[in-house]
Amino acid sequence: MGFWERVRSHKIIQWAIGYVGAALALAQGFDVVAHAFDWPSTVTRVVLIGLLIGFPIAITVAWYHGHRGLQRVSAGELAIVATLVLVGAVLFTFAVPKNGAPAAAATASATPASLAPPAAERPLLPNSVAVLPLENLSGDADSERYARGLHAAIISQLTKLSNIRVINRDSVLQYVSPRPPPARISLELGAQSLLIGTFQSAGSQIRIAMELVDPKTGTNLWSDEYGGEITEFFDVQSDISMNVANAMAVEFSRAERESIERRPTSSPEAYALYLQATGSVEDGTPGASEAAQALLDRALALDPRFAGAYGGKAQAWVTAFTNTGIANAVAPGERAALEQHIRDYAGRALAIDPTESSARAALRTIDVITWHWSAFGDSLLPVDEGGLSQFQVWTLTWIGRADALRVAQRVVELNPRSLSAYLGLGVTQAYAGDLAASTQTFRRGRELAPGNGVIGAWLAYNQIAAGNPAAALDELRSLEQFLGSEPPVVFFPELAYAYSRLGRPDDARRLYRELETRAKDANVGDGAWAMAYWAIGDKARTLEALGALAAKARNHEPDAGLLNAMNLKQDFLRDPALRDDPDLQAALSRVRGD
Repeated sequence: MGFWERVRSHKIIQWAIGYVGAALALAQGFDVVAHAFDWPSTVTRVVLIGLLIGFPIAITVAWYHGHRGLQRVSAGELAIVATLVLVGAVLFTFAVPKNGAPAAAATASATPASLAPPAAERPLLPNSVAVLPLENLSGDADSERYARGLHAAIISQLTKLSNIRVINRDSVLQYVSPRPPPARISLELGAQSLLIGTFQSAGSQIRIAMELVDPKTGTNLWSDEYGGEITEFFDVQSDISMNVANAMAVEFSRAERESIERRPTSSPEAYALYLQATGSVEDGTPGASEAAQALLDRALALDPRFAGAYGGKAQAWVTAFTNTGIANAVAPGERAALEQHIRDYAGRALAIDPTESSARAALRTIDVITWHWSAFGDSLLPVDEGGLSQFQVWTLTWIGRADALRVAQRVVELNPRSLSAYLGLGVTQAYAGDLAASTQTFRRGRELAPGNGVIGAWLAYNQIAAGNPAAALDELRSLEQFLGSEPPVVFFPELAYAYSRLGRPDDARRLYRELETRAKDANVGDGAWAMAYWAIGDKARTLEALGALAAKARNHEPDAGLLNAMNLKQDFLRDPALRDDPDLQAALSRVRGD
């Protein structure tokens, strides 16, 4: 009998298919049980290895299963069996790489960020919930804007309950369709429960379905459906929040319940416009911010006492005073009118509702930019900590808060998939001198946003501060290539200074000359010039620029180079020449808020 006849006689192919099917079913069932009982990943790994090793064993058993006369095996057939065993060994090797991680983790870098496995399992936060983006079943752009607006509104309502830890919205926005399994989302976010919903619209009629689930077991903790006119939906969010709190068995005060049930506006039509404006700012298309402002204006025309709409308008333009990693500051002549505009809208919002979060956040940022640092610190409440921007987190170090690092870590805890949170923590750690922890934080941030320029810059800065010039130079070269020919102004003085610290004065002067060219059209700021002059070794002009900046601080005048100045003051590159120069230290000490 030939070889293939023996294969058919012993049903080798049937055995192989049957084994693979059974193994897959067993692995799937075991995964469910493992999540239900929170078994460690080592147990799952051992089971997987056992199933892989069992494959060549099953084939071998099948080969010898049959008539007694067929049990005599030739040398060639022995080679076939040996090959099957070798295949099993190869599968085992790929399943368990040398670092001991499963094969899926070894190939995660080739997977889209939103679907990649978590770098580490986060401990679950007690009484925590992650509200996933509403799945838009209608598919059109208008429905998507309303769905995003409702999603933001539900999160905002839940954050009013002090005993619930709500994962920040920035961290959940990536979980759109297709989504990872709930158990994996929970591990990535550290969320004890997930609120999942769908959105569907037909004309002015909408329907949403909400479900609160225990991601470990898949248990439905609460669910409900709501339908009606979009203008009727400001009561729906209150009902959802109260049901979630009851399902999670958390206590809430009467004042918190009243705050949630208080209608934000007397006009249902105005609220519908507000929801659409909230969703519009996330379009990422040219003119999206202006379109949102127009929608808010229409909402205010319908209800002049709509605090949320005033707060939204105040917050929209608050970052335009300083040069950042994504945009340049407005011209000096525009600052006064813009500041007054923001303060007016924020003031109107808070006169109506002293707790309006957008208005309070806008005024906090204005306080930092205008050197009213005491007001910034005094206005911070414990409930604000989880929602601080990276800029506001850095400010805690600038004003000398001893709890700056704790707050930065708290922000990451509630924003585990937010780039802004990691930027806030990484810079705070670098300011504190913990360069190893800072670098680790920035590398985690790079997993979330591989092309972010600020992360690339700080990875280079940390290498310089730690005394690793070769690694720093590699990071700087890669960063310059990524930024291209028109990087934001904020990078020029810092990169010039970085190259100067690496003993590359030609590169420092090259970037200084580019900054001079950009200054013809851009608002550079005294803080940026101070760093740029120091980078090219011009101490006299460095002191002159720092003097001008100190005068601005005394007069509460914004400066476009604020970030550059504060990094210089924090000695972010660990520069002995800067640290040991009494003139420069005296000049930097005068650059401070009140």
